[in-house]
Amino acid sequence: MEVEARNLDKKDFLGKSDPFLEFFRQGDGKWHLAYRSAVIKNNLNPTWKHFSVPLQHFRGGRPQHTHPGLQESGAVLVKICQVETQYSFLDYVMGGCQINFTVGMDFTGSNGDPSSPDSLHYLSPIGVNEYLIALWSVGSVIQDYDSEKLFPAFGFGAQVPPDWQVSHEFALNFNPTLPQVRLYGPTNFAPIINHVARLATQAAHQRTASQYFVLLLLTDGTVTDVEATREAVVRASHLPMSVIIVGVGGADFKAMEQLDADRGPLQTRSGEAAACDIVQFMPYCCFQNAPWETLAQTVLAEVPTQLVSYFKAQGWAPFKPLPPAAKSPAQAPQV
Repeated sequence: MEVEARNLDKKDFLGKSDPFLEFFRQGDGKWHLAYRSAVIKNNLNPTWKHFSVPLQHFRGGRPQHTHPGLQESGAVLVKICQVETQYSFLDYVMGGCQINFTVGMDFTGSNGDPSSPDSLHYLSPIGVNEYLIALWSVGSVIQDYDSEKLFPAFGFGAQVPPDWQVSHEFALNFNPTLPQVRLYGPTNFAPIINHVARLATQAAHQRTASQYFVLLLLTDGTVTDVEATREAVVRASHLPMSVIIVGVGGADFKAMEQLDADRGPLQTRSGEAAACDIVQFMPYCCFQNAPWETLAQTVLAEVPTQLVSYFKAQGWAPFKPLPPAAKSPAQAPQV
């Protein structure tokens, strides 16, 4: 809805009124607040921003007319009133949306010599480490939303053969020509974020809700290419894409929280703001003594909302038509 008011009463002694809008519905003999708008300061002819309210908040109410004897205080005009279908995460998945999962793993020198038990890349006697536990935790959940169940995996921050140049986007494909890498540095996220963003851009050009991309970055330290990563995330915020970062080891990850823009939109140095928050950061140490699925539940919690918000902003319905909902006994036609 979009609503405006005209010629409202002046309620303040020194200035104009500060109007706000409230909708109520009547039920059970009481008035229930269905919606309250923001306050518009010092304005007798306000126009409130476009807003959405779940239809069920208005159901069960009856229209009420002005009671005789009340003084008219102005006019309220409904400029736009539309009923739109609100699709859920499940609607998009059932409609054929594939969630493409990509992994980026830290191979910087701060991880330590993989042959040493002190290294974060060291495989314990049972064949696990924090990197693998985090990967299995998230991957085992998200694989159910990908029909192929095959996930691209990349490393960053290592020197790779044959020329031993530092790479921040090398494939972990078990190619025999790439038998080993040398852990090096720095910790650059931007190349892998941009890699997945290019794929998401191609999918967005189809203008259908058929693909969404989730990038999992596993790292033992704070990001080095801060500005490049900020720019990459801001660009990716306009795409069907989410970024999950899990910090392994005992490093101080406080600086990483700036990428998880829970306190306000992430911005580049030039002032360009992200369209929405697409990054979720979580240190693995918070889940060391918890079941594996707890980590996945926490880091993936925002992905359904991010997916739905993106497709809704684009105006894209589920890729395949949804089957009609079965009628409940109360909805069954009466003979």
